[in-house]
Formats: sequence, C-alpha cells, structure tokens
Amino acid sequence: MAAAAGKLAGALISVGVAGIRAIIQANDRPDSEALIRSSLGNTFDKAWIKLVQNPTTGVMAGTLYLAGQIEGNLAGSAEVPAVSSGQPTANWSAPEPVPPPQP
Repeated sequence: MAAAAGKLAGALISVGVAGIRAIIQANDRPDSEALIRSSLGNTFDKAWIKLVQNPTTGVMAGTLYLAGQIEGNLAGSAEVPAVSSGQPTANWSAPEPVPPPQP
C-alpha cells in the first residue's frame, strides 16, 4: 500500500512540475522565438553572403568563370592593325547623292 501511495505521489509531483514548467515556458515563448529568429536570421545572412561572394565555389562561380573565359578570349583575339599596314584606307566621306529618276 505504501508503494502504491509513493508511486501516486511521484506521478502527481511529476505532472505538477511539468504543468508549472509548461506555464513558465509559455510566458517566455515570444521572447525565445524572437531570439531564435534573430540568431537564425543572422546566421542565414552570413552563410548566404559567403555562398554568393565566393568566386570559386559560390552561386555565381560558373558565371564568373565563363565571364573570365570570354574576356580572356576577347582580349587575346583583339588585334590592333598597324598604321602603315599597306591596307587600303577606309573612305569616311558622305556618299554621293543619287539623282532622282527622270519621268
């Protein structure tokens, strides 16, 4: 009988403590949620910036690589003709006006 009473008292104490703890945590819940949101938001922002700004493994790595390849190829293929290359010079004058057709 004493063992059964002890089990019942232990169960009531456990339920009472759990209830009180739930009430206390419910009061602190908005503050806890705000703290968690702030912490997770800052961590997410740092991780996102790291992903975007890393030129070798970031989100833009492929685009940056292709841009470098294109710029490198364009810079290597741009040949500047010499002034006295013997090529005919371009005519930059206005074209001759064409007379209107005669009726």
